[in-house]
Amino acid sequence: RIILYYNPGCIMGHHIYDKEKELKNAKEVDVFNLGEVSSVEYLYNYTEVIRSILMPHRIFIIRFCGIFLLKEFELDILKKVIQRLQSRKIIVILSEIEENILNQFGWDIIESKVGIDHIFFNINDALALANKELMEA
Repeated sequence: RIILYYNPGCIMGHHIYDKEKELKNAKEVDVFNLGEVSSVEYLYNYTEVIRSILMPHRIFIIRFCGIFLLKEFELDILKKVIQRLQSRKIIVILSEIEENILNQFGWDIIESKVGIDHIFFNINDALALANKELMEA
């Protein structure tokens, strides 16, 4: 029930849209849309819940739809979330992230934490990488 509260797509299947077109998503990929919640703390709480799952998703995409600026405490939360996911061997991909957030977050931090090849300005490319990572595993 808690998972349904924070991210219903995790259980009920994600319905990911790009310009009103529904995109396909593999079951091993979880997607969290920051643009659909009131605070980055929802993301943190959700990742706390999925930490207890025995078989979590292998890839976690964080969508920044409509997010143009983060407060400093939100950046700290985001760093913690990425660290916690990666500690569980979950691949993190950032999608639809605006350049000003990248500058705010710090290119060097993102490059060392997520990897520049795991940052995308659109969801199509993020899902393509997720599918490629799944095939290579």
